[in-house]
Amino acid sequence: MRFGLLGIYLFLTLACTSSFLKRSPSQETDSGETLMARYWNAVDANDFDGARRAEAEILQTLRYSDDYVLGRDLASGAQTATFSNGVKAIFKEDLQRSNMQSEIDAHRLDVMLRFLLTPPIVKRSLGGREGTIQLFVDQAQIGGVDLRFLHAPYPSEKMYIFDFLLSNLDRNRKNWMVRESGTVVGIDNELIYGSKLFDAVEKIRKYGSQTLRPISAENYFALEDFLERSKNQILSVEPNIGLLRHVFEKAQVLLEYNRDRMLLGGPAKKGEMPSRCMILFMKK
Repeated sequence: MRFGLLGIYLFLTLACTSSFLKRSPSQETDSGETLMARYWNAVDANDFDGARRAEAEILQTLRYSDDYVLGRDLASGAQTATFSNGVKAIFKEDLQRSNMQSEIDAHRLDVMLRFLLTPPIVKRSLGGREGTIQLFVDQAQIGGVDLRFLHAPYPSEKMYIFDFLLSNLDRNRKNWMVRESGTVVGIDNELIYGSKLFDAVEKIRKYGSQTLRPISAENYFALEDFLERSKNQILSVEPNIGLLRHVFEKAQVLLEYNRDRMLLGGPAKKGEMPSRCMILFMKK
C-alpha cells in the first residue's frame, strides 16, 4: 500500500512538471508577432469577434508596456515603436489634443460599425511625449489614389461610408493602405469632422467622401443595425456626444437617400446631393 501511494505521488508530480514545462498551444500564442498575425488574419476574414479578442490582448501591450524601442522618424513626426514582445506600432506625438481625440473617435466609430477599417489605437505617453500609439499595418502598401475629390473611386464601400459619416475630407493617397490580402485599412484619421474646418458649402461639395452614393443592400442593413445597436450609446460615449449625434444624423441621411433610390427603382443622378443634407454637413 505504501509503495502504491508513493507511485501515485511520483506519477502526479511528473505529470504536473511535464505539463508545466510543455506549454499548451494557447500559451504559445503570447508573442507579439502571433498576436498581430491573429488580429490581421481576423480582419482579412472579416471576423469581428476574433479581431476584437486579439485587439484586447494587443492593447495591453500598447497601453502598459514600458519595454520598447523607438525607431526612425516617419512622415508627420510619427515614429515606429517595437515592444519587447514583438508588437509593432506607430507612435504619433500630438501637439494639438483635438487631433489625438479625433484618431480615438475614428477607431471608436469603426468598432461601433463593426467595419474593421482602422487599427487599434490608444492614447499614451512615450519618452515623456503625449500622443497616440496605433498597431502597425504589416504586409501592406500605401493606397496611392487621392480619394478627396468628387466621384473619386473608393476602393472599399465601407471606407466611403466611414468617411461620409465622419466628414473626413483628408483621405489622400497616403491616408489609406492595402494589405497583400486585399484588405483596405484607413490610417491618419486626424481631420475628421471636416465640416468644422470649412465655412462654405461649395468647398465641401468638392470632396468625394461627402457626395451621396448608392450602397449595397448588405451595407445598408449593416448601417441600420449600427443605428439600432448604438441608439443608447449616445448617452454614454464621451467626450464628443455632439459629434456622435452628427454621425447618427448623417447615417440617417445616407439611409434615406438609398431607401428612396431603391423605392424609385434605380440610382439617383450622379453627384446628386439634396440641400437638406448639405445643411446637416454644416450644422456642427
